[in-house]
Amino acid sequence: MAKFIYSMQNVLNIKERMETQAKTEYAQMLGALHDEENRMRSIVDTLNSYKAQARALASGKLDIAKIRRCNEAIEITEDMVKNQAVRVRLAEKNVETAMMKLTVAVKERKVQEKLKEKAFEEFLHELNAQEMKEIDEVVKLSKAVYLNKATVVFGTGGEYGNCTNEEPIYAFLEPNQVLNDVSSISEAVIVCKNIKFEKNNGEQQTTEGITTTKNNGEQETTKQLVTEGTTTTKNNNIKTDNESKKNIKEVNIRKIKNIKKSIKVLWNKGTNITGYQIQYSDKRNFKKAKIKNISKSKTTRCVIKKLKYKKKYYVRIRTYLSEKGKKYYSNWSKTKWVKIK
Repeated sequence: MAKFIYSMQNVLNIKERMETQAKTEYAQMLGALHDEENRMRSIVDTLNSYKAQARALASGKLDIAKIRRCNEAIEITEDMVKNQAVRVRLAEKNVETAMMKLTVAVKERKVQEKLKEKAFEEFLHELNAQEMKEIDEVVKLSKAVYLNKATVVFGTGGEYGNCTNEEPIYAFLEPNQVLNDVSSISEAVIVCKNIKFEKNNGEQQTTEGITTTKNNGEQETTKQLVTEGTTTTKNNNIKTDNESKKNIKEVNIRKIKNIKKSIKVLWNKGTNITGYQIQYSDKRNFKKAKIKNISKSKTTRCVIKKLKYKKKYYVRIRTYLSEKGKKYYSNWSKTKWVKIK
């Protein structure tokens, strides 16, 4: 948790010290007032004693000298009472002044404490908002895909997407870019060069080509050079039978015909190849696509049967070359479609 720091803490500290000083001063002034009041009571008691003595001298045998001294003492004591009364009033004013200073100091300290409490509440609110934002980011990242130099994602466009006769659309993603909308992964294409595949046994091979991620989790690699420096790791669903360094020329579909819940596909004849591979699906993105293999290079047509009525089917074709127990594939052709009637 982040530490709360009050920007006006120095001011609050000053106000607290001023309040402490005001309390000390008030206590001193109050003590001084009590001393003056005690002194006043002592002087008044002395004055009363002299007056009682004067009354006793007046009622008994007259002693003029004693009566004169007693009267003089009474006069002096009365003056002392007057002077002490002034000191008491001055001490009372000092107490009032100190009390006013203390009241102001307490008020100012409380104002700063209120500001600090408000700042702390704002801090907690911002902290809570930041925590909620981090939680949201964690939730998003759980659904997101991090793209760096070792990751590629493909989808919409041309031979790797759900387009029909449009040109391929290639979407390039920067290193460490995050796709928060996972659904958009199936609608992007990245073309890469020098892709490294890691097999299940931990071996790595490098090929020049395109890696596509299908909706069913399978991956295929075909020959096309566009950009460099991408590495991808193979999982159990990756097909790597096209680890090709050969330039296999692709062919195009000439025509697709609808024949009673069947499709007749016609294409151009390939050269220097072993055969063809036709992929068809009722999904534009070729999800759960089926594949028909043609093992003769001279064949330029085939019929795909047992299709669903009133369904639209998407078809594409590529050539392959078998050599030394390996198959090397060309790029997929442009996609064409037909509706079963």
